[in-house]
Amino acid sequence: MQSHAFETLKQLDHLILTDINDILQREACNECNIHLYHVGNSWFAFEKSAYLLQLLSDQVDAPICIEISGRPYPIIFNSISASHLKSIKSTAPSQDSSAKYLKLLTEPLSHPLFNTWYSLIINGEI
Repeated sequence: MQSHAFETLKQLDHLILTDINDILQREACNECNIHLYHVGNSWFAFEKSAYLLQLLSDQVDAPICIEISGRPYPIIFNSISASHLKSIKSTAPSQDSSAKYLKLLTEPLSHPLFNTWYSLIINGEI
């Protein structure tokens, strides 16, 4: 079990190191999509997608806040297991999908609520 968790962490680290610019660019203009990235047995969402995913399901893991060297602000992500994701895909239609990437359509983002959620997380209040 520990080796699987370690492998997932290595894959997540690789995703962040290699794709964070593309991920954050998607999130910068994200208004109504959940962008998910498959790592191990889970799907990871960042920033606005993490917020929207949390609104869609109570099966989402707690958000994690990380600081990356060279980034001016912390990055937030969360995840959902592949089995739990199957249950929400019927309520949020997918637009793009592959083995490693999935984009779900959701209700439009509320920027004030997202900003409050983001501030609470980076300040350690959630």
